[in-house]
Amino acid sequence: MRKSAPRIPAKETRTAEDKPVRDIKFQRLTADVDPLVAPRGFRASVLLRFVGLSKKDGHRHYSFLAVVGQNDANKVNASFKFTGEETVRFDLPSGVPVCGASLVPALQQYVKQCIAPDQQGLAPPIIDD
Repeated sequence: MRKSAPRIPAKETRTAEDKPVRDIKFQRLTADVDPLVAPRGFRASVLLRFVGLSKKDGHRHYSFLAVVGQNDANKVNASFKFTGEETVRFDLPSGVPVCGASLVPALQQYVKQCIAPDQQGLAPPIIDD
């Protein structure tokens, strides 16, 4: 008589869109921030401003507006005056490089969660350098 091992269900696979974005926090700004500093436990804060939705390529375009950070005892801060334009704040933990490539997954998640479907564009958002 053969003994059979109990079946263990396969682990759920996660798509790239479901994976956490390395603990990067994001929020849409709706008011002035003074002073703009990286929060405790984070290395840097980055502000991206929406530039426009390209009809040519279907991408939402964003540009860097401000980058502030801290390292050990050194801190850099700034003031941000809200003008009504779509502006997104990203807080980056230690170990995440401060560059557009590291922000793209979080920006895609932001667009998916916070932008109306008819305004999301046909292609992934782009951060212009």
